[in-house]
Amino acid sequence: MGVKYNTIIEMQRNGLNTHQNILCKNYNELTEAARKMGYNITIRGDSRVKISCAPFEIIKSKKDFDRRIDEVLTKFNGYEMLISNGILCDLDMIANIAIKMQRDTSFYAEFSCELIPFRNMYKNSKLLHRLYGELTDKSGIRLENRSIKTSYLTQVKEFINHFYVIADEYNIFNKNVELSLYNKNVGVRNKNTVYWEIY
Repeated sequence: MGVKYNTIIEMQRNGLNTHQNILCKNYNELTEAARKMGYNITIRGDSRVKISCAPFEIIKSKKDFDRRIDEVLTKFNGYEMLISNGILCDLDMIANIAIKMQRDTSFYAEFSCELIPFRNMYKNSKLLHRLYGELTDKSGIRLENRSIKTSYLTQVKEFINHFYVIADEYNIFNKNVELSLYNKNVGVRNKNTVYWEIY
C-alpha cells in the first residue's frame, strides 16, 4: 500500500473525517471503483515512498472515463491509484487549508477559497492567502494577500480558532495538516472538515 493511502487509513482510525477513498492497482479495480462512485472522481498516484509530483486526474462522467481510461492507465503506470469522491462536494467547499498549530496557540496557515485541487493552490500566488500569529493575541494575527471575500475570511478565522481544540483532541500540535473546510457536513464521518494529509 502507498504512503497516501496509509495516511488516510491512519487518520480514519484516529477518528478524523475523510472522503471515501478506494485503492486500485489495475484496470478492473479502477473500473469497479469508478462505477461505485458514479464516475465523478479524482485519481491520485500513490506509492510506497512519498512523491511530490505524483500524477493526478479528474474524471467527471462515465463518458469521460471511457474516453480516457487508456490514457489514465498509461499515466499511472508504476503507481497505485487512489480514487476519491471528494469532487462531489466541491461546490460546498469554503477553503483548502494547510495549517500548523502549536500548543502555545501560535499558528501558521495557508489557504485558498478557489474551487481548485489542493495541489494547485500554490501555483498562483494571487489565489493563496496566509494567516499567522497567536490565537491569544487577536490583534497580532496577520493576513497576507487581502484580496478575499470578507465572508470567506470570517469562516476561515472561525475555523482556525476552533482548530486548537481539534489539535488538542487528536494530538496534532506541531504537525502540518492539510484539510478542506465545507459549508455542510460531508465525508465518511459526516462533518464539515475533511482531512487529506498529516505529517
